[in-house]
Amino acid sequence: MNSAEKYVAESLAASGLAVISGPIAASLRPDLWRAGTEAGMDLARLKVANRPGVARYSVQFEGLNRPVEVLARSADRLALRLEWVTGFRATDIDVVEPPQGTRPKPAPLAVKPDPRADRYPSVVTKEEGRQCGDCEHFTAGRTCMASEVSGIERPHGGTRRRCLGFTPTFQNQDQRNGRQLWPEVQAQPTSHSQGECDVR
Repeated sequence: MNSAEKYVAESLAASGLAVISGPIAASLRPDLWRAGTEAGMDLARLKVANRPGVARYSVQFEGLNRPVEVLARSADRLALRLEWVTGFRATDIDVVEPPQGTRPKPAPLAVKPDPRADRYPSVVTKEEGRQCGDCEHFTAGRTCMASEVSGIERPHGGTRRRCLGFTPTFQNQDQRNGRQLWPEVQAQPTSHSQGECDVR
């Protein structure tokens, strides 16, 4: 196993992602390379395709001139994880190749909502609810910045709800908002009070 293969294998094992950039790789692993040019030459010869369960992304980091290739086992909070590992903020993430060996999720059947966590208990929709933790309006203090639309001020991050105020976070692959996801509920009046759906 050469230095580039070792770097990718150990990075994926440790953090679930590997940044295929000479300067970044050399700064993360000075035990493998003395300089970014040396790491860049090794990584340029690396075959990165066909890794089971690993997706390829093109990531633009703030302050860098060109996009960088990233391998990752999960897209969950990818921008935040990249910033933790590299110190650079990701400003744009595009999927180049989805994970190998995975099947696309089948389209969900009509979903009956949980009346304890949803404002529209009588409305059946094609799309299931999304977790509040995947919404841009969900704050670190576990409050909803769009509570006038969602009907809940302190949602539980893992609760699946259908909310017209839902706005997906930057790293979500599905960038549809609440009005696009649940057109069936747009004309419906809210059917219960905030207290009934406040999951603490």
